[in-house]
Amino acid sequence: METLVTLREAALLSGRRSPSSIYRLKDDRILSSGNYLRGRPGKWRIELQPEGQRPFVEWLNTVLGAQGPLLESEQRHREPGPWDHIPEALRSCDGSEPFWVRFGTIAGPEDPALSDDELWEHVHKIVIGMMGTQICESPLQLADLFSFIADALDDVEAGARWNQANWDRATVETTLVDMPCPLCARTLRRMLESGTVPADLAPAVEEALAAMPEE
Repeated sequence: METLVTLREAALLSGRRSPSSIYRLKDDRILSSGNYLRGRPGKWRIELQPEGQRPFVEWLNTVLGAQGPLLESEQRHREPGPWDHIPEALRSCDGSEPFWVRFGTIAGPEDPALSDDELWEHVHKIVIGMMGTQICESPLQLADLFSFIADALDDVEAGARWNQANWDRATVETTLVDMPCPLCARTLRRMLESGTVPADLAPAVEEALAAMPEE
């Protein structure tokens, strides 16, 4: 059996239909790289049988309780819990008050769906709250950042690597093609001032900027 599996595969091996409980354990730092969690964000894996520790499924069943057909049947007849109306992904692992009940609000089925702008507005504020710093000036910039991160992660995993010198040269060459252009001129001026224009391209950049009509 493969010893490293995805969180979804680990959930299935433990008799759970959804990995949401395992994700909550990770978010609450009950499941961490110090025990069974391996990898990195976007590429998390579970080590099923780490040396010197109990098998993961045995540990998980101790933490969350064993789950199987009989237990699921019993759960259908248990008394309703105080947070059963909360989406499972937002519930706490130990049944205590969910994070977003105290630190925010949780939309109900009667609440209207968010527009794209509203969605990113909430995401933006949550990220700022979690990180304690402003990382983007607007919610839509955060949406762009999310897209850039996802694309960059895919590219790096496929073999792409950053090269500053090549990036600077290609940026200047492709920007010069679009001149005259106010936005392009702004980019070239910024690069010229910061010293990131390759020396052999500097004359062409200066000539292109000099030919720009005054704004």
